[in-house]
Amino acid sequence: MAEDLLTLAMVQTDIVWNQVSVNLERIDQLLDTIGEAVDVVVLPETFATGFITKPDPQVPDRTGEVVRWMANKARQMDAMIMGSHASRLGAKMANRLFAVKPDGEVLHYDKRHLFTMGGEDVHFERGESPLLIEFRGWKLFPLICYDLRFPVWSRNVHGYDLLIYVANWPHVRRIVWDTLVPARAIENQSYALGVNRIGTDTHGTAHSGGSQLVSPEGELLHRMDGSEGVAVKRISRTALLKLRERFPVLRDADGFRLGA
Repeated sequence: MAEDLLTLAMVQTDIVWNQVSVNLERIDQLLDTIGEAVDVVVLPETFATGFITKPDPQVPDRTGEVVRWMANKARQMDAMIMGSHASRLGAKMANRLFAVKPDGEVLHYDKRHLFTMGGEDVHFERGESPLLIEFRGWKLFPLICYDLRFPVWSRNVHGYDLLIYVANWPHVRRIVWDTLVPARAIENQSYALGVNRIGTDTHGTAHSGGSQLVSPEGELLHRMDGSEGVAVKRISRTALLKLRERFPVLRDADGFRLGA
């Protein structure tokens, strides 16, 4: 595909609690509905299990199985696929976002901001390093759910073109989601993509989706409702670069000079 355009597939799905095989099969079905070539497939946070904050140490770690599934889908679709999974790291875990390219390369980012109100910090290790992905002429910067609330960690000091959040964002705080995804796009002069789950988890927490794609100027390019499904959208890097040239706010940003 032309490097100017990047085709994104936003996968908004319900997640059955801790049922890896069931969830992967359902996502397979959703991906089969895509009738065109895409470049990047984005899944919700902890898409294979739901948002587990108190992992059972007796339950086998299925990270290998999940990553192999992602690699197979990436190869079959000739697309990069990303989403997070609770991965065991010794005595603790990491909420680890995997980005798997069609050639089999696996990149990862560990969630920086752990959701302390839900106890995620007790059993999970905090990530220390950001991840900048270069793919088909674009620079992508993936983050995870609660990271959305922290503008310093999201700040475009890396020169990215597309900011991505994968989430299990609850309906009760939906107004925050709908406010901050566009805010991050505007302040970082970048496209911003937020992919959220739907359904109710085992704790009774309801999720209403609202997966969305926002332009660098804050225009809502697409927002999904509370239904399960896949949305395919294209973004233009030429349009992004023209905006930055016409209105170069990033050159005045703290800690970053575009092109420096």
